[in-house]
Amino acid sequence: MEKHFTKLFFITAVLMLNVFNFNGQVFKSITSELSFDCLKENIDAAVEENWVTFTNNYSTRKKCVEGAIPNLSSNERIITFNVSNCESFTITGDGNKEERFLSVKINDGTAFETESWPNGCSTQTFSTENTGDITISISGVEGSVYLANVTFTPATIASPIITDFVIDGVSAIINQDAGTITAQLPYGTNLSALTPIVTTAGGATEYTPVGAQDFTNSDATPIEYTVTDGTNSKTYKVSLTTAIPLKEVTEIIFSNSFNAFINGETVTAYYLEGTDKPTIQSFEASDGATVSLSADGTKVIVTGADNTTRELTLTLEPVTPFAATTPLTFDGSEGNWIKTGYSYDTEKGWRFAKAIEEETNKRISEGKTRLYFFVGNYNKLTFTSGSGGNRAIKVFINGVEQTSPTETGASGTSFSISLSGATSYMVEIRSNQTSGDGGVTALVAEPEVISSIEKSHISNVFYDGTTIQNPNFIQLRVYDISGRLIITSSKDIDMSHCQKGIYIIKSGLRAKKINVR
Repeated sequence: MEKHFTKLFFITAVLMLNVFNFNGQVFKSITSELSFDCLKENIDAAVEENWVTFTNNYSTRKKCVEGAIPNLSSNERIITFNVSNCESFTITGDGNKEERFLSVKINDGTAFETESWPNGCSTQTFSTENTGDITISISGVEGSVYLANVTFTPATIASPIITDFVIDGVSAIINQDAGTITAQLPYGTNLSALTPIVTTAGGATEYTPVGAQDFTNSDATPIEYTVTDGTNSKTYKVSLTTAIPLKEVTEIIFSNSFNAFINGETVTAYYLEGTDKPTIQSFEASDGATVSLSADGTKVIVTGADNTTRELTLTLEPVTPFAATTPLTFDGSEGNWIKTGYSYDTEKGWRFAKAIEEETNKRISEGKTRLYFFVGNYNKLTFTSGSGGNRAIKVFINGVEQTSPTETGASGTSFSISLSGATSYMVEIRSNQTSGDGGVTALVAEPEVISSIEKSHISNVFYDGTTIQNPNFIQLRVYDISGRLIITSSKDIDMSHCQKGIYIIKSGLRAKKINVR
């Protein structure tokens, strides 16, 4: 009777400490990290507890642990561990003098070979991908690997949590440790009745509150959200705010079509000498913001959606058109009539950058992607391409986009831009590519050729203050200062209905300038 009682007591004790199945196997439950030194005495005790088996091939070592530990030198030397609730395990081993390997098998899965075990102590960690009852088999491959320690890591016990909190399309920031959820919504968002989309995990079955909530004062008094699995729960404090309206401006185009260079708190733009000082034609700015000039024309005023303002210093200068003879090889001294937000380079010449705007390199808004050439009465401009290869471009003459050219050509080759219709021009070369710098190193400017017949004909044309008098009835073309053709006629031309400003009268290649007041 005493013998049977002792045996029953032993089985009961095993069941209390481990998981026992009716095939005689005991699966040790890993409830906290278990570091198991593979010394002979520890293995013998674990074998007696029936959760470890080993074929009893030991060697005495001193490197990782001191004592007799398993010498796994072949696939016939196997140690097995029966565990449950184990998420991963880490093996500490010594590969002796050469690179050696171990073979690991979990349950009836395919055995896999570990990384090599060098001489001395090293570790490798493996995931079980199974938190139930598992058998881990470790054996040698070819050559001794001494097994010093196996550390078993328990599976993380799931607890109910909120993993995502989206409100009005904005994903909130969740701090699981602090139990807080915060989000900043766009300026003007009404916080009084918002319904978040809540995603939970960890076995959660519900959360409260549900539906629309008033977050108006949640920055000072957060709204509490609680998630539960029926037994465990976690509470989060939710705070929502609205953004301060931005007053960013990324583009300002003036009425002469000059796309200003915006760099920090300064705006720079230019216009042809002898023409009216331009005003702002269009802009790109933050949502709800407006852009205007100060009364004295020295500031750009950005007004936010909340009516607060930001002032940027404006430099708006006239440029005397280039009218000298060419050819001209650029050396960087031409900045008085070549304008850019970039810089001169000895190999690329006057450069333009790739058309990509980045947070740290604002190429487009700062004007690095475009070159402006202010030139006089020429018929054609021929540029030499700088190093860097063929580059895609767009060309604008007095703000009007041209159909050609669309490329600079290879390094050292040339491309031409034809001019007509005005006595001075603002020629823009703009990058039309997303990689690499381009540039121009030289210029040949072809002047307009005027015949004596054309000269004598137009010399009789004059403006009397209201009408262009055309006594010889020659064909005339009248352009405004931007180069836009407004009238074609072989008769006298009444200008009283035209806006005040500078106009160009052309016949053939001869031109006259008049001022309508």
